[in-house]
Amino acid sequence: MLTRMYINCILEKGALIHLNKDQFNYLGNVLRKHNGDKISVFNGISGEWEASITFHGKRSIHLLIEKKILEQVIAPDIMLCFSNIRKNRVSFIIEKGTELGVRTFQPIITDRTQSASFNISKARYQSVQAAEQTQRLDIPEIMNPKSLSELLRDWDNNRILLYADEKKAVLSPVDVISNISPPVGILIGPEGGFSSTERNCLISKTFTRSISLGPRVLRSDTASLSLLTLYQAISGDWC
Repeated sequence: MLTRMYINCILEKGALIHLNKDQFNYLGNVLRKHNGDKISVFNGISGEWEASITFHGKRSIHLLIEKKILEQVIAPDIMLCFSNIRKNRVSFIIEKGTELGVRTFQPIITDRTQSASFNISKARYQSVQAAEQTQRLDIPEIMNPKSLSELLRDWDNNRILLYADEKKAVLSPVDVISNISPPVGILIGPEGGFSSTERNCLISKTFTRSISLGPRVLRSDTASLSLLTLYQAISGDWC
């Protein structure tokens, strides 16, 4: 299998692309690639292409784009809205959410959010790395944080918002999820759950659907991946 690399530039047959310092270091020093070696590249919008490597001295490397090997595929329109948590937990959500097919990540601030700090540049870098490793051809969009009240105020009524409710009776999620097709939003609250005010607000909205994730209380990152997996298996691009 060819090494994959995301490149933020136009891809077309015959294009000669000069790589930056980090890309040079990765191919030349980490992977020990040589002149003429092949890799595959993608830019998130134009499919995947085979390219050959040409080194120029000790500090420069070019890629010659040779042929398209995959047409562009876009992940289903799934928006994951998650309460901002500790940095390593956020990294886990971004990485695994990208692998599971999230198209948009929306950090939110709730009454019980532990940290309002969110490094959007780092999150974008992590999503690119995850896409490279999982044969994904598009890159998720990472949004700036917003409050839960703002999220609900601006929500598109045509997009169902599926949220995990730890106070809901434990019932099979299949009946709820099987009737929801993209575009869809998935909302995961903070450690400790939504406040009473937030939960009542969610219940009052016509576009929301609640679901139980079982008899145990899950951490936010575990809940995110559990609900994503359920949705993809029942109504997403796994079925």
